[in-house]
Amino acid sequence: MRNIVPIIQKGKSLLITVTILALYFTVSAQTTNVGTWNIVDLYYKFNPHTTLWLETQTRSQNLFTDFYYHELKAGMFYNFPKYRSTIFFGGGRYTTYNFSGNFKSPIATEECRTWEQFTLNNGYNQLNIEHRYRLEQRWINNNFKPRIRYRINPTLAINHPSIIPNTLFLSAFDELFLGNANPHLERNRYYLGLGYQFSSSFTLQMGYLNQTDYNAAGGQKDKSFIQTSLLFYADRKMFKKESKSNSIMD
Repeated sequence: MRNIVPIIQKGKSLLITVTILALYFTVSAQTTNVGTWNIVDLYYKFNPHTTLWLETQTRSQNLFTDFYYHELKAGMFYNFPKYRSTIFFGGGRYTTYNFSGNFKSPIATEECRTWEQFTLNNGYNQLNIEHRYRLEQRWINNNFKPRIRYRINPTLAINHPSIIPNTLFLSAFDELFLGNANPHLERNRYYLGLGYQFSSSFTLQMGYLNQTDYNAAGGQKDKSFIQTSLLFYADRKMFKKESKSNSIMD
């Protein structure tokens, strides 16, 4: 029985690698004009209640080429661990370039945005369901366009009771974007993918995302992406440990 344990451990790493690659090549082979959607998140936790957040994104029209969009945003979470909920305040800058080419000038749209957000989590054994409600204030090319967003995001831990280090998990979401002018339903976005939390400091997620934009004439435009997310976490305790370690080395 003991000899089987190392095999299982190696199998987990192999499983996530094979599954992500299979998902990647299946989608890219079956869908034309699939773009890439790349995300890097940084979280810094001051205490059980307060977390600072920074995110950058790039998006491309085709696989790893024709990059037309980037954004940079930051904010602060205030957590209520007892109620499994958070409130959040954030802001960012969003730039869309002309197609085709990589970040080709002139800029098509320039957006500044602030938002307020409430998130509530419900747990059912290994399944967590997150409900995210967001109120946005947007200035697009100096025109004010407010918006409301709602996202439901179930996440299923596969090899542990919850998502802890060395956990493989399945994640999906669907998000609605509602505006104050026609069309009131501006956008729908859904995602399905896999993630792996390697440690308390790093998580990788990868999957398929589809986005549908609606216009006032009743038409719609669909776009598919391969989304890759790198999430990094840090807290004050981590830096205290590093500082203590460095003093010992000195």
